[in-house]
Amino acid sequence: MKLLYILLLIALPSALFAQTNYHEGYVLKNNGDTVKGFIDYREWNESPISVDFKTNKGDKQPEQFNATAIKGFGIIGMETYITFNGMISNDNNRFPDLASFLDTSRIRGSIFLRQMITGSHLSLYSQVDGKKTRYFVAEGNAVPVELKYNQYYTDRRDVIERAFFRGQLILYINKYTPAKTALIRQAEETKFEDDPLEDIIYKINGDLIAKTNNQSNHSKVRGYIGLGMLNTKTQSDYTKSHSISTLPQVNFGIDIFNNPDVQQCIIRVNGSLSFASAKVVYGSFESQNSAISFDQFTFGITPQIIFNIYNRDSFKVYIDGGVGLNFSSYSRDSDIPSSIFNSFWTNLPLQTGIVINKKWEASFTYAPYLKIIPDNGLTYQSFSLGVKLYLDN
Repeated sequence: MKLLYILLLIALPSALFAQTNYHEGYVLKNNGDTVKGFIDYREWNESPISVDFKTNKGDKQPEQFNATAIKGFGIIGMETYITFNGMISNDNNRFPDLASFLDTSRIRGSIFLRQMITGSHLSLYSQVDGKKTRYFVAEGNAVPVELKYNQYYTDRRDVIERAFFRGQLILYINKYTPAKTALIRQAEETKFEDDPLEDIIYKINGDLIAKTNNQSNHSKVRGYIGLGMLNTKTQSDYTKSHSISTLPQVNFGIDIFNNPDVQQCIIRVNGSLSFASAKVVYGSFESQNSAISFDQFTFGITPQIIFNIYNRDSFKVYIDGGVGLNFSSYSRDSDIPSSIFNSFWTNLPLQTGIVINKKWEASFTYAPYLKIIPDNGLTYQSFSLGVKLYLDN
């Protein structure tokens, strides 16, 4: 199993760079032509600097376009990006990496803006890089205008906020919905974040349905339930006697997606109910060769991170690791003191599995040896096979 850990650690960096995820899309060229094809759709934590495009999905070599080469691109049914060429803010506004002064400097840039919402009057866009998150608002087909927001430290390391964007929003409110005084009060307190800004723009537009052109309808959270078989090996370090039990395990939990369309990287919180039984020649309590037997009932919570090393809509292969937080109770022989058992213990499970049609999952989980009786040398190892059914998404 140690070899498995090493191989997976070696394979992960290459998987990160080799993974492609082509979806139907288009690029809008500078001459106005729209070319349909396939976009390599990544989990962009920062806005893409360039995109890979294939006219046909089977083409060996993609074309690469940056923001100076095209007017924009889209992944059909998912996301739309437009090109912005102009002056952009240059300060850091991401805590705690802030300047020690009010930095209003600007630089000229060619960047891709992600369309967040569009409607009758205004469209909202965002752009993220290593320094900051920027938001832009466009009236109709006009050039987008950046919303201004600065943060910086005082000499005492207090954080000062300059929320000029609130005044910009109020100007739009007065122009398009002057009767909505409550909306002005909302704008005066709104945060420089996705959801609050989307809410303001949606209300200014006054549309019954927000036009989130090509935005995903998939939820960022998915639930699941599952069943498995848990194989446990309990061994005495003194006598090397061991006991193996194979019993059912129940799994349930939620998955949280960074991007629900791509589903490359997922945070999972897994809950489990399991049962294990053991009987070993121990050699520690009353005599050198006394037998110890017990049943262990465990409720586990395991936060973990999943990465799909092969990622297609119909089939995925993943690896993941996490930290198991386990709460156990024991049914034991009457001559064994209860105080020697760990009622709370942790482990570091490693898992790999496959996903079929975004609905079914089959997995293999391994947890290395750990001491469940720390002062007396009784160790515990497990692996399990399981299936899960996704409840939504």
